[in-house]
Formats: sequence, C-alpha cells, structure tokens
Amino acid sequence: MGVVATVSSPTVKTRLSPQVSIPGPGVAALQSRCCRIIYTTCAVLALHLLYTATAYATQEFDRGREIEGAMPVASRVSDQLPEEDAFDRFAKACTEQFATALRNRRVDFKFNSSTLRSSAYPLLDTLIEIASDCAGSRIVITGHTDASGHPLHNQYLSEQRAAAVKKYMVARGVSADRLDVFGAGASELLDTGDSRAARARNRRIEFEFSMIGERR
Repeated sequence: MGVVATVSSPTVKTRLSPQVSIPGPGVAALQSRCCRIIYTTCAVLALHLLYTATAYATQEFDRGREIEGAMPVASRVSDQLPEEDAFDRFAKACTEQFATALRNRRVDFKFNSSTLRSSAYPLLDTLIEIASDCAGSRIVITGHTDASGHPLHNQYLSEQRAAAVKKYMVARGVSADRLDVFGAGASELLDTGDSRAARARNRRIEFEFSMIGERR
C-alpha cells in the first residue's frame, strides 16, 4: 500500500490509494499523543536539571559555611591582620598604662634604709596588677640615691632598695624572672643642687617596662 500526499497552501489534501482508508481523527489523536509525550519528557528533563543544579549549589553553600564556621568571627577578622600589628597594639596599651600609673608618683623608703614606707604600697600594687594583665612584660627596677653619703654606701643602698621593690612584687604574684634589679647609686642625679628638695628628688626608684614578644 502507498500514500501520496500533495501540499498546497493554506490547506493540506491527502490522496489515498483506493485499497487503504485511514480515518482523519486517528491521525490527529496520534499526533496529539506524541506531542504530549515529547512535552512531558522535556518537562521532566528540565525539572531534573533544575533539581541537580539546586542540590549542587546547596552543597557548595553548606561546605562554605562549614569552612567559615570552623573558627570564631573574631579569629577570622584578626587573621586578616598581621599578628605583629595586634601584638604591637597590645604592647603599646600596656606600656601607656604603666607609664600613666607612674606619673607624679614615687616609691618612698625610710631614711637611709631599704624598708618601704606604707605610702609606696598603692603604687606598687597598681604596677603589679598591670604586670599581671600584660603577659610577656618585663620590668627593670633601678634604685638611685642622692650624693650625700659615701659612694660605696650609696651604691649598696640603691641596690637594696631595688631588691626590696622586687621582693614586694614577687610576694604578690609577679614572676621573679620578669623583674631585673640594678643599683645606680648617685651616678645619675636628676638635680645637682644641695637642697633638701634636690636630694629628695634624686632618691628614687625608676621602672623600665617592656614587652618581650610573647603572645597572649
């Protein structure tokens, strides 16, 4: 059997062999069914691709959050800055606090003695607190006398006074290996006058505060 079709615009005419008869509605039904199958298949494929892409994106997002959540926000921010910068800021704050505590204050001793006066306790307690908060700090303690006594005695007295300050601080929790003591005697006078005020000014304890590079 054979089918010969001629196409003219705008209508389609079908000429069949006399031996074969194909009803028109059956052809239309078959074509409609094929279209529905093709449409359904395309829709399923599109949904599958959309699901796959969404799942992949969700997986990558969750993976990124896991990596980001592995450390606290503060740590992520601080890691963006050089470690030296953070330590320098910490060291600067400690040094300024120590210097502020010493401003216009002094450590006094009994006359010609290495015994601390009670008036020295508040200042020393403040310095101890700062040293405890500033891990990695070191303090150099230097004793000075006036020039009224014998040089050897002045040297000895300056060393003993510095040692007395260290002893007080160690007894209250500061590690001894963070404190260095020296005696300068009368070799570094602040005032060369011979008045009582000048001598009092020369009798002093000096502190040198520094950070040795340890991280908190």
